[in-house]
Amino acid sequence: MFLLTSATLAITSETDQGIIAHAAALTKAGKVGEAETLLRSASSQNPDSTALHGALGGVLFKERKYEECIPELNIAAGEDPDSREYTMSLAEALIGTQRFPVAVDFLTRSQARFGNDVQLHYDLGLAYYFMNKIGEAQEQFEQSLRISPTFDRAQLLIAGCLIAQGNALQAADLLRELVKKHPNNAVYWGTLGRTLAPMGEQNKVEAVHACRRALALQPNDPHLQFDAGTVLTQIGNLIEARAILEKLEKNHPEILAVHSQLARIYSRLGQKQLARNEVTIVAKLQQKGESEAPAGLPGAFDQSAGPQ
Repeated sequence: MFLLTSATLAITSETDQGIIAHAAALTKAGKVGEAETLLRSASSQNPDSTALHGALGGVLFKERKYEECIPELNIAAGEDPDSREYTMSLAEALIGTQRFPVAVDFLTRSQARFGNDVQLHYDLGLAYYFMNKIGEAQEQFEQSLRISPTFDRAQLLIAGCLIAQGNALQAADLLRELVKKHPNNAVYWGTLGRTLAPMGEQNKVEAVHACRRALALQPNDPHLQFDAGTVLTQIGNLIEARAILEKLEKNHPEILAVHSQLARIYSRLGQKQLARNEVTIVAKLQQKGESEAPAGLPGAFDQSAGPQ
């Protein structure tokens, strides 16, 4: 009986690996939906397979279906706690669904196995950052940078922590280093421009240059458009700010802060009726509970955030 059971398990395992390989090929070919369907079917037929749960969770994670991938990855990580892939994907899915305290607890417990892993410290820093525990976040980002000194995303978040702690001058210096090393990274340019704008007249030209450089690299990014429009408004370049924000308003009419900013710009330009129209839109969006600004922390949390 034992020999028969072992043989059956071996066949099942081999079948699972074949299904997982087929799903991986579908994903690589851009047929992620088909891969998901295949793995859901296989997992339902063999619910005790850790590998199938893990593969399904991984595909759902790639689709950014974080709520759906968490149960699958939770099973996989529970059955195979030594799997870095399951652990990190589950942690990032928890962060993606704003379960920040749960992510902190899970990653803290995972340090016994992955304490020298740069991604663990980066993800733990992110969870702390979104909980507004800035000191703890900075400590984790700095640890990830010690492990991987060229990990530029950690440098970006360290700058964010410095800004949150009121140390914009040091943050600006760090961001200048980042854009020098990564001149084609629009997020770094945009963050530099946003940081410099409130720092006085002597930084105005550099702030505008940074925002324009960011938009030249990614002209349709809503975060960068909003930041550029805000910076240009702050320094008094209302005509250029209006053009950028009107484009953003057209493509993303749900962002409340864009309408608020445009109302101020129109008022300062003497366009009273346009200003009143924007105020009316703001009131309607507030009633609907729409977002105050573009959601998320640009460049900080994505599936390619690990060190290159």
